[in-house]
Amino acid sequence: MPRLITSLAAFAIALSSACLPSALAAQDLPECDGADPRGARAALAEGTALLQEAIAEARRRGPRVRAIAEGALARFDRQCALGDPAALAERGAALMLMGEPLRSAQSYDAFLRVHPLSSLDGRRRRRIEANLQPGEAIVELDRGSARLVVDGLDFGPLPRSTAVRLPPGEHRFEARDDAGVVLASASATLAIGEAPALVRLAAPPIAAEDASSDLTAWYVASAALGAASLAAGIGFFFAVDERQRAYDEICTLGLPATGCEAVLVERDAALGASIAGFVLAGLSVAALVTLVVLDLEHHDQPIALRVGAASLALEGTFR
Repeated sequence: MPRLITSLAAFAIALSSACLPSALAAQDLPECDGADPRGARAALAEGTALLQEAIAEARRRGPRVRAIAEGALARFDRQCALGDPAALAERGAALMLMGEPLRSAQSYDAFLRVHPLSSLDGRRRRRIEANLQPGEAIVELDRGSARLVVDGLDFGPLPRSTAVRLPPGEHRFEARDDAGVVLASASATLAIGEAPALVRLAAPPIAAEDASSDLTAWYVASAALGAASLAAGIGFFFAVDERQRAYDEICTLGLPATGCEAVLVERDAALGASIAGFVLAGLSVAALVTLVVLDLEHHDQPIALRVGAASLALEGTFR
């Protein structure tokens, strides 16, 4: 590959103040997921030729630097789409000539996540190092994993083991989940020649679910069921008494009578229903007491139980 000059950073600084913001600034990185090596090599050759032309135009301070560099960027994007991730480094160089240092930093960062500097040959490593942005930030995420977003651009997964190289100045760092929700954010100002800034992204604590969500409906249901069951038990108890008196008045005199067996069946049925009502009422009261205990235990509130006219009080907590 023809050697590229290593002073692209100087050109980018000058161009970034003179050029309008790029219409491509909001675009994501291309996906290098194709499988056409021959096409990728052809796109690389075309892009490299345009990049050299843009560099020559910049050295002459010509007006067409950005337009030529955009043409090179389009070829490198095609190279990437055809399956060559090495295009990410070439994109970084083209973006610097276009006056977009942040997007250049993003592209170089993506390349170096796949091809660390230590894995490159000396010549290529020196060329890329010369084009990296001078600001550095070490980004730490307090827990879990997320995507690092700097000034709206995706800089890959967190946690990460290497510093982020960015243009000097103030930047906003965000940790986002897969849905794009911001989990944590911080700002930092980077300067040339200073030690890397430490950026700590602390996600808010995960709110524990309220184990005792509102129990009012259960209180009402238990109390209503208990009251209804008790009323039914009492009602059927009086029905048992009424059926027994009817039987005694007619069927125990020794006189011929009809329907005595039916009266006894009704009496026994009422007795069973009365017992069931009292049992269900007792179970409802037990359930209500259990709900009260659980609710008080969760909220760690004092309780006071008063029994009878003496108002015997037992005060304390369940914790």
